[in-house]
Amino acid sequence: MQLLKRALFPQRAQPVQIGRFSVLRLIGHGGMGAVYACYDDALDRKVAVKILRIEATRSREVASTRLVREGQALARLSHPNVVTVHEVGRTEDGVYVAMEFVRGTSLEAWVADPRPWREILSAF
Repeated sequence: MQLLKRALFPQRAQPVQIGRFSVLRLIGHGGMGAVYACYDDALDRKVAVKILRIEATRSREVASTRLVREGQALARLSHPNVVTVHEVGRTEDGVYVAMEFVRGTSLEAWVADPRPWREILSAF
């Protein structure tokens, strides 16, 4: 996808955008998408934006619908362990979910350190 290539290797004067959000850096990626740290100019805050990787899916429409539903489900929840969804949108490059940016380590890095079972249970 062109957006991912531009975000990984920005070579232009204009910042890369996902919807209204300016891409700052790649946070991580998985089977269905990539997550970027972005800046929300309108509300002056940092956000995380998950964008669907179209090339990694068999059916663009099915995958797009799934990501929109994920954003809708998250938006209905209010819990300290669940990020707040700010926006679900579509661009020419695909579907994205903009959510609360949470500082800290990745789950992968966190579980790599040995921990007592009570601490793991408390976190999950």
